[in-house]
Amino acid sequence: QIFFYQIERWRALIARYIENTLSERDASLYKALIIGDRSSIAPEVTEILKRAGIMHLWAISGLHLGLLSIISFLIIYWLLRRSERLILSCNVKKASLALTLPLLLFYALLAGFQPPAARAFIMTSFMVGALSWDRFHSTIVTLSGAALFILLLDPMVIESPSFQLSFAAVAAIILGAPKL
Repeated sequence: QIFFYQIERWRALIARYIENTLSERDASLYKALIIGDRSSIAPEVTEILKRAGIMHLWAISGLHLGLLSIISFLIIYWLLRRSERLILSCNVKKASLALTLPLLLFYALLAGFQPPAARAFIMTSFMVGALSWDRFHSTIVTLSGAALFILLLDPMVIESPSFQLSFAAVAAIILGAPKL
């Protein structure tokens, strides 16, 4: 309970900082991009973003968590490789992967843990877990495990276009990337 209260306090502090630092229009977009707060985006800006086909970029989702996971992995991996003792005692890549998960969870919670962020966190967690525990045999199998886990939590989400499109898009990327 206290942890979630603290997350909301940090979210409010970030929002206030953005509002005090940037113009009103810019602040509304940055709040949407950073903490997932789209409440202050003007209706005309929302309409422009919809017509441009980029409204989905303002939802904290796989794009945001994917970028954060890559950046945090690279930084953690770089830091852990500085220690000769760590290099000799453990697999630094796997440790770096495992250490990215708490950061991703924190960011997903900071962004309000909306369904797209929760889904992206679960998918990323399954991929990281499979890689960390040498259980990564196929990306489609790992993706299917993430889908099954989400469906176990809420079976009715299968009717959601957001759920269907998220998994269809990731599956298309997984299957199409090798051919490109």
